[in-house]
Amino acid sequence: MPVFTALIYTGTHQCLVSQPCADHESFHDYLTEQFGVYVCLWLKEMRAASHTRSK
Repeated sequence: MPVFTALIYTGTHQCLVSQPCADHESFHDYLTEQFGVYVCLWLKEMRAASHTRSK
């Protein structure tokens, strides 16, 4: 599952938020649930790296 990180502005302060979510829409739903109204200043999606062992 990717981890989304965003710099948001809530109207009174900036906040850096990271959360694993299935997609952008789920992450925005999470932000809305946590902060209500916000402005997203920056957003980055980081996919989990797959780790394989070599024999």
